[in-house]
Amino acid sequence: MKLVIDRTKWLHGEGAVASKLLRRQDKKQCCIGFLCSAYGVPDSAMEDVGGSQKLSHKLPSWLKVESYIGENAEYHIKDDLFSAYEANDSQKLDEALREESIIAIFAKHDVEVEFIN
Repeated sequence: MKLVIDRTKWLHGEGAVASKLLRRQDKKQCCIGFLCSAYGVPDSAMEDVGGSQKLSHKLPSWLKVESYIGENAEYHIKDDLFSAYEANDSQKLDEALREESIIAIFAKHDVEVEFIN
C-alpha cells in the first residue's frame, strides 16, 4: 500500500496530549490517522480520538491493542504502533528524522509512505 501524508494537513510535533487521529478544530491528522483513512475509517469515527487502538473498525493487527491487563482493562500498545506515535508526537525530533522514522516503521508493515507539500 502507498500512503501519502500531506504535511499541510499533518498533525505532528505537538506532544501526545494534543495529537489525535483527526483533530476536529483544524482537520489535521497524525500519521496513524492518515493510515486509518487509507484503510477506510471514516472521519467521523476518528474525530478527536487519541489512537487507532480505540477504534472498533477492522484494521491491521499492529494498529490495535495487543492485550488487556487487569480489572481496569488497561491496554498494551504494540511496539511499532507506540514507536509511530512517539515519532509523530515528539516535540524534540528533527523533521527529517521524524519522517525517516515513520517511513521505516510503516515499511515493516508493507506501507510505503510519501510526504508531500
